[in-house]
Amino acid sequence: MTGQVVRLLWLVALGGALIACTGRGPQAPTPTPTTPPETPAVTPSPTATPTPEPTPTATPTPPVSGYLELAGDRVTGVVVPDQQNDALYAATETTLFRQGERGWERVGSLPGPGTLASAPSDPETLYLGDHPPCFRGGEPVAFHRSRDGGASWEALAGGQDVRPLLVHPSDPNVVIGDRCQLVVSPDGGETWATLPESEGLTVFGAALDGTTLYGVLTSEGGTTWLVRFDLSDPRQPAAGDRLLEFWGGGTVLVRDDLLLVAEPRGVHLSRDGGMSWEFSRAGLENVTISVDPRTEPIPSDELARGYGLRSIAADPADPRHLWLGTIRGLYESRDGGLTWQPVDQVPAVEISEIAVARGGTLLYLRTLDGIFVLPQASP
Repeated sequence: MTGQVVRLLWLVALGGALIACTGRGPQAPTPTPTTPPETPAVTPSPTATPTPEPTPTATPTPPVSGYLELAGDRVTGVVVPDQQNDALYAATETTLFRQGERGWERVGSLPGPGTLASAPSDPETLYLGDHPPCFRGGEPVAFHRSRDGGASWEALAGGQDVRPLLVHPSDPNVVIGDRCQLVVSPDGGETWATLPESEGLTVFGAALDGTTLYGVLTSEGGTTWLVRFDLSDPRQPAAGDRLLEFWGGGTVLVRDDLLLVAEPRGVHLSRDGGMSWEFSRAGLENVTISVDPRTEPIPSDELARGYGLRSIAADPADPRHLWLGTIRGLYESRDGGLTWQPVDQVPAVEISEIAVARGGTLLYLRTLDGIFVLPQASP
């Protein structure tokens, strides 16, 4: 009787040791052996514990600070319809990709060259187009529209030589474009109207705030104006008001009560819709000029090193956190644009466009070398 008890206790102890080694609890599918094995198994059999299939992630992790490549080609443009989410579309020179739960997937070939724009309220609607160099001419460029996320495209004759800039956030048929003047389409690119006071002027930037459109427009001589237009009726855009005058082109941002214009000398900030302005160049001395070329010549050393502020964006999580794409790299401001610092993780190249994604924790920077991805841009 004593021997049977000892044997039973020995079996219980051995079973406990197997549980400790294999990590199995009482619910483990492997039955407890009735007789002790000659060599206890420490690692469970592969057939006894199959490895589960990985669960796709809804937000694929982008590369860590680097140029984005898909199918072996550099990405030249991305579309972020919603700044709280990641980029939805990416384009190489010839191919469109769409991002989903399993990452980037090829949609198909692009029907032609140009800039890609999407409707925030209907991401399945895409526009693609461009124009020849202003005042120099060239081969006409077709304008295309897709209603199925790029699976198929149609050419719209009325949109020839239009580069799509913005799509109205709540109406996918209202498109603002650049035809070496500001134009607007109320019907999805079928027909276009020229905004008053923009004829013969080069479009450097545009920003939409409800039914108010701000455009940065430049004459052949370099004189530039920030012009405000009323788009309450896109079929009959109202004449614009000139809010600011400077030299050399620029870009514009509107965010809540902040209206910001970046130009070759620095940044202008307004909190009252352009009625009054504050100017700052602090931290931007190496990428701007120190004089107004309308009244005095640009110093030779500043001409030699180059200058220019090309693009601007705001952090959706922090209204005082701004990014500025310059002739040489990315700058950021933490005080609403009063002072700026360079972002060292980004190469010192020209940044012509900034797309903000994932609530401000991810930037897509458009450069001449392709799209540079900057994760965790906000702390």
